[in-house]
Amino acid sequence: MSKSVCVVGAGPSGLVSAKTLLHNAPNGAFRVSLFDQQPAIGGLWPSSRADVERQLHPLMLANQSRHTMHFSDLAWGADAAQVPRAWEVGRYLDRYLGRYLTGHPAFELRLGTRVVRAEPRADGWDILAEAGGEEEAAHFDYLVLASGHFGKPLVPTQVLSEPVAVPVIHSCQYRDLKGLLANQAPGGGKILVVGGQMSGVEIAGTIAAHLSSAVNSPGEAGIPDVDRYSVHHIAQRPIWVFPTFTTPEPEAAAAPFLPLDFSSYNCNNRPLPLTNTQGHVSQDAAKAVHAIFERTLGHDQSALSPLLHVDDEARINPPYLAVSDWYCDFVRAGLVTLSAGKLASLQGRTATVSPGGAQVHDVAAVVFATGFDPSPSLSMLPQGTLDKLHHSPRHPTQPLALAFHGTHHPDVPGLGFVGFYRSPYWGVMQMQARLLARLWSDPAPPLLRKLGADDSVRRTLALRHDPRLSQFPMGDYLWLMQDGCPRCRTTGCRWTC
Repeated sequence: MSKSVCVVGAGPSGLVSAKTLLHNAPNGAFRVSLFDQQPAIGGLWPSSRADVERQLHPLMLANQSRHTMHFSDLAWGADAAQVPRAWEVGRYLDRYLGRYLTGHPAFELRLGTRVVRAEPRADGWDILAEAGGEEEAAHFDYLVLASGHFGKPLVPTQVLSEPVAVPVIHSCQYRDLKGLLANQAPGGGKILVVGGQMSGVEIAGTIAAHLSSAVNSPGEAGIPDVDRYSVHHIAQRPIWVFPTFTTPEPEAAAAPFLPLDFSSYNCNNRPLPLTNTQGHVSQDAAKAVHAIFERTLGHDQSALSPLLHVDDEARINPPYLAVSDWYCDFVRAGLVTLSAGKLASLQGRTATVSPGGAQVHDVAAVVFATGFDPSPSLSMLPQGTLDKLHHSPRHPTQPLALAFHGTHHPDVPGLGFVGFYRSPYWGVMQMQARLLARLWSDPAPPLLRKLGADDSVRRTLALRHDPRLSQFPMGDYLWLMQDGCPRCRTTGCRWTC
């Protein structure tokens, strides 16, 4: 008899989970119900240019190419852009749903339905769902949480002094200059961007591009004194800023360019078999990666700004990178200025940066690019289950300690995770889904031996307090794919990987 599976979340993780359980497991092994509280599939990803209610702006460019941002069983169309926009990713997911799930007799899609509670039982999970004010209870054999790592935007309100005199938003809420500055008095000012990782660089570059366009395009910008605004970016450390296209020959007169991920995931650049380069980063490993980044870019960023220069002192620390086609140009042009440190306080229109107490005056708006709290994505689980998963809201980059590349925990049988993971993730999601499908339908002895030897839970707990933690603790994409693919790591596999 087929087993019932409740999948929570209809973004990429949930869709690939449902598809894998229905198409890559033995025929008839599972029946899948896919729940999402939103009225449409896609999760973060909007499905049209006009879909502005998601966490991602529909016109946002992805920081990976279409060759990484797709599943192995559905290619992009030949006319698709090398680097897709967010709404194009949403359209791809619509195609994936139509190709593999719509009309499947063992598939049920429950949009506009929130899973309120999930209680573990000896024979599965009791699920309570709510839709339109009505509650419904059901029992499932298995539960997959594919609700994502981006539960709630983190805004450090403790640094804001009441009353807050300027607009304050999270980077995921930014849509355009008018929405940010609509109620500002004439005179301009500084748009303060707080946060120095991926999203901080991306949003600072995006806002600067919007300012430049508003100033230099013909016609009225609709914002008084728009030419008197600039971006001030507060970041704790220098970060390598990569364009979306890079070259292996930066000094060549006619250098060839390919999307960034081509070089990032080129196995020829690393010795085989691959070892995990993420997690704890030694000083020697940090120096080696910094050297690779400098060689790839062709410079050390000192010509852009002293605060972007990755000097010898910085090179003993774990490297950080971001992706933006505009940020560096606007730093060089002076439309983006930088401060090193953290935002200590905002009083009126004056920000204080620590350490040192430097002040940024004439602040017109604040955009926090300070990450997300994943805990709301786990709100349906009881405290006893969260305790077994080592849940820690104080560690938003590693809120759970899970086994075998973030797929499950041996103390909570029948519960799986797909996509609860930061960094390039499409292939990882597919690998995670196939691991769960195999574990729950055909757990061959080689797979069980590998899971028995896995020490991911212990390793994650140790890394939570590691001062030399990498930017993406679980993010060595190539190693994850090598280590996680069932076909590569077991013998006699009948599965299509």
